[in-house]
Amino acid sequence: MRHADAAMYHAKALGRGCYAFFDAELDQRNHRLMQIKHGLRHALSRNEISLVYQPEIHLETRDVFGYEVLMRWNSEELGAVSPAEFIPVAEESDIIADLTSWMMLQACRIYCRN
Repeated sequence: MRHADAAMYHAKALGRGCYAFFDAELDQRNHRLMQIKHGLRHALSRNEISLVYQPEIHLETRDVFGYEVLMRWNSEELGAVSPAEFIPVAEESDIIADLTSWMMLQACRIYCRN
Protein backbone atom coordinates (compact mmCIF):
# COMPACT_ATOMS: atom_id res chain seq x y z
CA MET A 1 0.00 0.00 0.00
CA ARG A 2 2.85 2.37 0.81
CA HIS A 3 4.35 1.82 -2.65
CA ALA A 4 1.02 2.43 -4.36
CA ASP A 5 0.57 5.58 -2.30
CA ALA A 6 4.01 6.84 -3.31
CA ALA A 7 3.26 6.24 -7.00
CA MET A 8 -0.12 7.97 -6.67
CA TYR A 9 1.40 11.12 -5.15
CA HIS A 10 4.12 11.16 -7.77
CA ALA A 11 1.49 10.92 -10.53
CA LYS A 12 -0.45 13.79 -8.95
CA ALA A 13 2.70 15.91 -8.90
CA LEU A 14 3.19 15.23 -12.62
CA GLY A 15 -0.20 16.76 -13.40
CA ARG A 16 -3.72 15.88 -14.41
CA GLY A 17 -4.19 12.70 -16.42
CA CYS A 18 -0.74 11.30 -15.60
CA TYR A 19 0.18 7.99 -14.09
CA ALA A 20 3.29 6.63 -12.43
CA PHE A 21 4.70 3.26 -11.50
CA PHE A 22 6.51 2.60 -8.27
CA ASP A 23 10.24 2.00 -8.40
CA ALA A 24 13.08 2.07 -5.87
CA GLU A 25 14.24 5.53 -7.00
CA LEU A 26 10.78 6.96 -6.35
CA ASP A 27 10.83 5.42 -2.90
CA GLN A 28 14.26 6.90 -2.13
CA ARG A 29 13.19 10.35 -3.36
CA ASN A 30 10.04 10.27 -1.22
CA HIS A 31 12.01 9.10 1.80
CA ARG A 32 14.50 11.96 1.33
CA LEU A 33 11.67 14.50 1.04
CA MET A 34 10.13 13.25 4.27
CA GLN A 35 13.51 13.46 6.03
CA ILE A 36 13.94 17.04 4.84
CA LYS A 37 10.41 18.05 5.84
CA HIS A 38 10.81 16.51 9.30
CA GLY A 39 14.31 17.92 9.80
CA LEU A 40 13.29 21.43 8.77
CA ARG A 41 10.70 21.52 11.52
CA HIS A 42 13.53 21.29 14.07
CA ALA A 43 16.39 23.01 12.22
CA LEU A 44 15.91 26.46 13.73
CA SER A 45 15.59 25.23 17.30
CA ARG A 46 18.75 23.14 16.83
CA ASN A 47 20.69 26.13 15.37
CA GLU A 48 21.33 24.19 12.17
CA ILE A 49 20.44 27.09 9.85
CA SER A 50 23.04 29.73 9.03
CA LEU A 51 23.34 32.69 6.70
CA VAL A 52 26.03 33.45 4.15
CA TYR A 53 26.43 36.95 2.74
CA GLN A 54 27.44 37.15 -0.91
CA PRO A 55 28.59 40.57 -2.11
CA GLU A 56 27.02 42.10 -5.19
CA ILE A 57 29.75 43.82 -7.18
CA HIS A 58 29.43 46.36 -9.97
CA LEU A 59 31.42 44.78 -12.82
CA GLU A 60 32.89 47.99 -14.22
CA THR A 61 33.87 49.76 -10.99
CA ARG A 62 34.27 46.64 -8.82
CA ASP A 63 32.41 48.49 -6.06
CA VAL A 64 30.31 46.45 -3.65
CA PHE A 65 26.77 47.82 -3.80
CA GLY A 66 24.93 45.28 -1.69
CA TYR A 67 24.83 41.76 -0.33
CA GLU A 68 22.65 38.78 -1.11
CA VAL A 69 21.68 36.80 1.98
CA LEU A 70 21.82 33.04 1.37
CA MET A 71 20.49 30.42 3.75
CA ARG A 72 22.42 27.24 4.49
CA TRP A 73 21.33 24.16 6.43
CA ASN A 74 23.78 21.79 8.05
CA SER A 75 21.54 19.10 9.51
CA GLU A 76 22.73 17.00 12.42
CA GLU A 77 21.09 13.96 10.79
CA LEU A 78 21.40 14.66 7.04
CA GLY A 79 24.60 16.69 6.85
CA ALA A 80 24.76 19.67 4.49
CA VAL A 81 21.44 19.99 2.68
CA SER A 82 21.36 22.00 -0.53
CA PRO A 83 19.02 25.00 -0.68
CA ALA A 84 17.81 23.51 -3.98
CA GLU A 85 16.44 20.64 -1.89
CA PHE A 86 15.14 22.31 1.26
CA ILE A 87 13.75 25.62 -0.03
CA PRO A 88 11.06 24.00 -2.27
CA VAL A 89 10.01 21.74 0.64
CA ALA A 90 9.80 24.77 2.94
CA GLU A 91 7.81 26.71 0.33
CA GLU A 92 5.22 23.93 0.11
CA SER A 93 4.63 24.06 3.86
CA ASP A 94 4.24 26.59 6.63
CA ILE A 95 7.95 26.28 7.41
CA ILE A 96 8.91 28.95 4.88
CA ALA A 97 7.30 31.69 7.00
CA ASP A 98 9.39 30.74 10.04
CA LEU A 99 12.60 30.53 7.99
CA THR A 100 11.92 33.90 6.36
CA SER A 101 11.21 35.61 9.68
CA TRP A 102 14.34 34.14 11.22
CA MET A 103 16.46 35.16 8.22
CA MET A 104 15.18 38.74 8.27
CA LEU A 105 15.83 39.05 12.01
CA GLN A 106 19.38 37.69 11.68
CA ALA A 107 20.22 39.84 8.65
CA CYS A 108 18.94 42.98 10.42
CA ARG A 109 20.98 42.17 13.52
CA ILE A 110 24.16 41.94 11.44
CA TYR A 111 23.33 45.14 9.56
CA CYS A 112 22.62 47.08 12.75
CA ARG A 113 25.96 46.02 14.29
CA ASN A 114 27.93 47.51 11.39
